[in-house]
Amino acid sequence: MRSSWVRLAFYRQIFDMMTAETKGILIGGVDLNVRINPEIDSTGTNLTHSKPIGRKIRTLMSEIGLINVWREINPTFRHIQGSTIC
Repeated sequence: MRSSWVRLAFYRQIFDMMTAETKGILIGGVDLNVRINPEIDSTGTNLTHSKPIGRKIRTLMSEIGLINVWREINPTFRHIQGSTIC
């Protein structure tokens, strides 16, 4: 498993490319494969490894003005990764 600093560098590189190449408004669909809000985006098992990287990803997103539209609309809805909710 990659260490969190290697994964964070990877995400930073993606976000840097997005900001360098984007003019105006960017709308995209992305699965970062990270629990950005582990307390509500998981079943509650094995959260320790997710919290630090999730917190750092939230900071990176905030720095460049990215938002999780789904989470903005549904701030308290428990979304379990890998499940289908219709």
